[in-house]
Amino acid sequence: MSLNRLAASLGTVVFLAAFSVAAQPPAINVETWPDDVPCDVLKKNPDGSYEVTVPITRFFVTHTGMKYKNTRETRYWDQKCKGTGK
Repeated sequence: MSLNRLAASLGTVVFLAAFSVAAQPPAINVETWPDDVPCDVLKKNPDGSYEVTVPITRFFVTHTGMKYKNTRETRYWDQKCKGTGK
């Protein structure tokens, strides 16, 4: 009985892990930071901060959920994108 529960739990965990990886959008490869970040993946918030809306891969590491406020990146994106982000 407990072996069946263990097998069912393990199957559920494997299914959820595979589904969550498949549901993510493909990462953008960034070689030159912040030049290679396209304006259409940036979201500018009312407080002046920027969020990167897709995963970014740099030096073989994938980053998600990045938010920048009052940094050199935000000043660069203000000049580069001029309000064309999301």
